[in-house]
Amino acid sequence: MAETVDISIYLEQVREVEILYHLKEDELNRFLTVSEAVLYSKGEKIVAQGDSGNFLYAIVTGKADVSFRDLNDDEMFVSSYDAGDMFGEAAFFTAETRTASVTCADDTVALRIHKGDLLQFIKDNPRSGNKVLMMIILSLLKKLKQTNQELAYEKQSEIDFNYADTLIQDFLNDI
Repeated sequence: MAETVDISIYLEQVREVEILYHLKEDELNRFLTVSEAVLYSKGEKIVAQGDSGNFLYAIVTGKADVSFRDLNDDEMFVSSYDAGDMFGEAAFFTAETRTASVTCADDTVALRIHKGDLLQFIKDNPRSGNKVLMMIILSLLKKLKQTNQELAYEKQSEIDFNYADTLIQDFLNDI
């Protein structure tokens, strides 16, 4: 079961979290006062598909897998998050529910910040808040680019069924 942990134990790893990478020491300390570190066990869900998106997460240590249930209710693996990666940005900034589940592949420490706390942090600390927002935007753009590349690759790999028909007909003619 998830439990909060003392983030000071993980300060070195926190510095590698992409959302916090550009914060100065005092900015990071202010951010950490409005967020919490949570330890999840291997196999435990951090978020579940269909949940509301009130928290933004960043993996401090460990690894988590992303999956979703398709229309046939089959679980489909999407990708993995490693230490330093963040997730939950889209559901965080919209009223949408989570489109996927994130499950720990290892024991994982994740930093989480509630939507209201992040918005207050941005309001109270505009300079560092803008850095955090820029990193969130860059993370979303990186994910969009990866998705576009995967779609382009998928499109290229589609079978030309006209060509397949010709191959099958030639094969059958040779029998």
